[in-house]
Amino acid sequence: MPRAATRPTTEARRRVRRLRRARRNRRIKRWRDHLPSASAVAAAARRAGRRALPGLVAVAVMAAVAGAAALAVGWLTQSPRFAVAAIRVSGCERLRPDRVRALAGVIPGTNVFRVDPDQVRRRLERDPWIARADVARRLPNALDVSIVERRAAAVVELGALYLADADGRPFKRAAIDRGEGRGLPVVTGIARTEYLADPAGAQARIRRALAIADAYRRSADRPPLGEVHLGPDDGVTLFAYDRPLALRLGTAADRQPDDRLAAFDAAWRALDPDERAGARIVFLDNETNPNRITVRFGGTN
Repeated sequence: MPRAATRPTTEARRRVRRLRRARRNRRIKRWRDHLPSASAVAAAARRAGRRALPGLVAVAVMAAVAGAAALAVGWLTQSPRFAVAAIRVSGCERLRPDRVRALAGVIPGTNVFRVDPDQVRRRLERDPWIARADVARRLPNALDVSIVERRAAAVVELGALYLADADGRPFKRAAIDRGEGRGLPVVTGIARTEYLADPAGAQARIRRALAIADAYRRSADRPPLGEVHLGPDDGVTLFAYDRPLALRLGTAADRQPDDRLAAFDAAWRALDPDERAGARIVFLDNETNPNRITVRFGGTN
């Protein structure tokens, strides 16, 4: 009896295992039927390779170019051949070339490709005498620097003495002890507070003074000009440089300066040397009768 009970159980288990193996094999077969063949996989791989080949070639070429560029940059920025040996300067009038080289701040031997021309230009233009600068590399080992200097047209009193250009813009404190401002007219009558409050308006007044000064200096027979004073009522008075003589041109000085100055010339020619030496004020500001000229001598009319 024990053996009979065991045998069916064992057989049943074997049949269950065979059924399971059969079902598993059928599933595997179905999966295999859906998988591509080895030849199909190889063909697809070949096709993908052919499609990817141009891209791979492009990547390889770009990598090669990048590598070559990196090598070239390394050589250009490290080779002694490109070390700055000369800084050629042009456009100097007041400034000396050595001063401009010092302002450029480029140390000899610096690699020319490591020099930033724009940065050098900005350094140069910080100097008040340099209105504009151009900087360019000159291969293999030089820099070309070209500058345009500011030209002082007048000395302007704004609480201190400043040099101003022809546009009426003060650009630096005047170093009178070093000769800056020599031979230039002095413009007075503009307060520092006025300039700070309205720079454009103050510059226009300075240009007006310069125009009148230019008109006066067109004749060498007139006493040398020292100062152009702008009054609060816009009246203009000129002061001679070498004698205590004032020319009051009035508020209409810039409307017909040549006519007023021609009237002064006629009056000045009519004076003998002693009278000229004693003349203190020449009044050319009679608006009612512009042809009337009054000369004050030594404190009397």
